[in-house]
Amino acid sequence: MPANHQARAEDGMLSQASVHYQKKPHEGQKCSDCAYFIPGKTPPGTGSCRLVAGTIDPNGWCMRFSS
Repeated sequence: MPANHQARAEDGMLSQASVHYQKKPHEGQKCSDCAYFIPGKTPPGTGSCRLVAGTIDPNGWCMRFSS
């Protein structure tokens, strides 16, 4: 496996573990402020991400954060 290979979920997206996803903000950054975040049906509800598999908490964070 190449050294730059990142773990991907079955759907081809990055796994939460590979990007160190956490359900709390990090140094003022949170998923709801990220360019990759896709909001859920209600503002406080969980959403999804263009890069990371699974449900994403708007107050969460991962190392792929981009403003």
